[in-house]
Parts: sequence; C-alpha cells; structure tokens
Amino acid sequence: MKIEYFKLSEFDAKDANGNKIPGTGGQMRASTLVKCDALRELYGKPLVVASGIRTPERNKQVGGVKNSSHLLGYAVDWRDIFDDYLIQFLDAAWSAGFRRFGIMATGIHTDDDPTKGSPAIWDYPTTTPRSRWQAAKIWFTKKLKEQ
Repeated sequence: MKIEYFKLSEFDAKDANGNKIPGTGGQMRASTLVKCDALRELYGKPLVVASGIRTPERNKQVGGVKNSSHLLGYAVDWRDIFDDYLIQFLDAAWSAGFRRFGIMATGIHTDDDPTKGSPAIWDYPTTTPRSRWQAAKIWFTKKLKEQ
C-alpha cells in the first residue's frame, strides 16, 4: 500500500513520556490510511497528525475511552483544524469516507472503526467555543439528510 501525503511514522504511538515509539505507525489499518490520504488530497492543505495508533497505557493517560479506535489503528486525531476551516475539513473527511467525527477545541477525531455505530458525531468536555460544536452539528445534520 502506498500513501502519498503521509509517512507511517506520523501515526506512531507515543510512550508515557510523549516520545514516539518508532515503527508503531505500521499498525494503522490500511482502510484508515487510504482515507487519510484521500482526505489530505481533498482538503488541499497540509494536515498534522496529533494522535494515530495508541498503546493502552498512553490511551489511559490521555483520557481515551476503554474501547478507543486508536488502540486498533482505526482512528486519527488531527491537530490545528481551526474554525475558519472546520466545515471544509469535515466535507473533505466525509468525501474521503470517514463517517465518525469527534469535535475538539482545535482538532478533529476521525475514524472508520467497523465495530462502532456510524455515522456519528460527538464533542468533548473541552470543546470550546460551543459555536464550533453547533456548526459541526448543523453540518452533520445536513450530511445525513443528503444521504
């Protein structure tokens, strides 16, 4: 499998100290990586991976849910997706095939975990401003109606 816009190392897990564990990005699911590459192509702007594959220890440390899709390589958190580009990013992610979105304060979680309900969108206790969450919910509702 060839990915054009990313290196597998960008998806590497981090240890308890936040240091990358080399080679672990290779545990990401091919389906997810293909969608990530398509997302970058459609979005047309560089993307920064905040979190790809996670170890159980790191997942617990960052407050991830017990059955996090990051543990299985189906999830990516994208850093620095600000309000000005929120809808453009979500449209590109949807067109790339993602149907699960977590809206963070300045980032977005995407995953294609086949064991979880889809389509889905959620926020986090730290998602501010609330207008960001409201905009994402309105976008999601429109997408569902278009299906």
